[in-house]
Amino acid sequence: MRAEDAKRLTIKELEEQADVCFITADQINEDQRHFEKLRLQLEAQYYLTLAARKHDDRVARRDFWMEVAVIVLIGLELILGGYGIKEGRQQGKVLEHMDVSAAATATAMDNVKQSTADSATAMNAASKSLTTLAKDQDKSLHRLEQMDQTLQASLKQTNTMASALQTQLEILQKEQADRLALLARKPKLVLYWGDDLSVDRPNYDFTPIAETDTSATFHFTFRNQGKAEASRVELGISIRARDVSLQISPPLKTPRGPYAEPTLEFDFLRPNAPAAIIMTFTFPKGHEPFYVFFFADADEVEWTPLGQITVHPRKPVNP
Repeated sequence: MRAEDAKRLTIKELEEQADVCFITADQINEDQRHFEKLRLQLEAQYYLTLAARKHDDRVARRDFWMEVAVIVLIGLELILGGYGIKEGRQQGKVLEHMDVSAAATATAMDNVKQSTADSATAMNAASKSLTTLAKDQDKSLHRLEQMDQTLQASLKQTNTMASALQTQLEILQKEQADRLALLARKPKLVLYWGDDLSVDRPNYDFTPIAETDTSATFHFTFRNQGKAEASRVELGISIRARDVSLQISPPLKTPRGPYAEPTLEFDFLRPNAPAAIIMTFTFPKGHEPFYVFFFADADEVEWTPLGQITVHPRKPVNP
């Protein structure tokens, strides 16, 4: 190990190196390797000397800093002593002014006695004012109590009115709900071309299921789409042409003459129960297009238009 490396070791590490050297030297046979044992002992002695020197340096540094601390404390004591002398001088000045302050205190006591007398008079006046103020506050409190009672009575009346209005509103809501339920249960009569196309389609070209030069046959479905049964139902048919006749299945309840408005009657019509109707319009050959209007009536509903169709007679091949 070099000297620089040894100097970097701590005291404990140097002592450990010395112990290693001593232990190794004790294990060597003196007759065989006397010089090696002596070298190890000298190396251990070197480590111990270096450790002692490091210990002495540490103690020297500690003593140096202790001396510095003592010097600092002595300096602080001298500074505090100077402040103590200054404070003593100030206390002397204070004692010198105590006589003047005592005289001023006596004068002030006389003034306080006079002020006390004046304060007694002022306190009596203030007491009277407080009594008057207390009476006014009692009156105000009484008025507030009366106002509170009035407000309580008004609030009770308002609650009663609100309860009555709430009850009336509930009655009106129930009546409205009953009326809507009743309207919802009314029958609704609809006429379809075929099974699902309503005749309430102006300018729609409804195609017949069969036709000749002098006739056109249509298939209709008369249905009650409401939620209530319709009784004594009538399906009115108005043909806007004088020279057109109508054959219908099921047949009319009451036979009609030519150019009259036929009416198909049903004793009743249940909800969503369809009634199939076949209508055949007969007209002269080469007839112009004409309109057919449909109406419905029942005990539960008013006379209502259902829609219309336009019949287009086909043009004859051999006029």
